[in-house]
Amino acid sequence: MNEPTLRPSGRPAGGAETLPPSWVPLQVIVQVGSDGMTVLSIRGELDIAAERPLRELVGVVISRDTPNALLDLSDVTFCDTSGLQALYLCGEDARALGGTLVLTGLPERMLWLLKISGLGCAFTPVVRASGRSGPPCRPSSDRE
Repeated sequence: MNEPTLRPSGRPAGGAETLPPSWVPLQVIVQVGSDGMTVLSIRGELDIAAERPLRELVGVVISRDTPNALLDLSDVTFCDTSGLQALYLCGEDARALGGTLVLTGLPERMLWLLKISGLGCAFTPVVRASGRSGPPCRPSSDRE
């Protein structure tokens, strides 16, 4: 059996190829820190397939464990507009449950996507991979 050629993101190259059985599009590791903050470490791809399971997990964590959760995105290998929407909806779900969702470990590409889409303003504060914090959003007076 020939193995399909995969892109760096792990997605198959070409339209008709199938994924190898070992391919996992999204993994989430949940840990509770010594400060009581729940950390969800995301590994893999944030796309339309990730939305429902990620939203369900965030809902469970916020309603059961702590009102605040940290979403570590440092191991995200791919994120499209559906992935951005999933992040936004997770934040909305957390707020609806009386909690907050803080993003951390964002690669520069994701920071850029959040900034140009305006969705970065929905997450305050956002902790960048560099350790600086602040929302990746463009103030209304900023014109480029």
